[in-house]
Amino acid sequence: MTPDYRMWLIQQGYPGKTISDRMAELTRIETHYGSVDDCVRRGEYDALIQTLTYSTDDARQSRPNPTRFVIRGDLRTNLATYKAALRLYKRYLETGPGA
Repeated sequence: MTPDYRMWLIQQGYPGKTISDRMAELTRIETHYGSVDDCVRRGEYDALIQTLTYSTDDARQSRPNPTRFVIRGDLRTNLATYKAALRLYKRYLETGPGA
C-alpha cells in the first residue's frame, strides 16, 4: 500500500474512522497475501478479489472461509468489507497520485 493512500482517502472526504478501517483491512490483506501493489502489477488482482468472495449460497452451504486469515463474526459480511477495501484501493491506484 502506498504512503499517499491515506491522504487520497482524506481528499475524497472519507471520515477518520472509515480511513482507519480501510487502512487496517488492507494491512491485514497484505499481511496474508503480500503487497497489493505487487498483486496488481502481476495481474493477480482479480484472483485476490475472487478469494475474498463469499456468496449467500456459500453461507447457506456453510462453506469454509476461503481466505488465509481468521474471520470472526459473519463471514459473508466481513469478506464483503475486505473486498470493498481492496476495490477502493484499486480505484486509488487508477485515479490517485501517480496514476
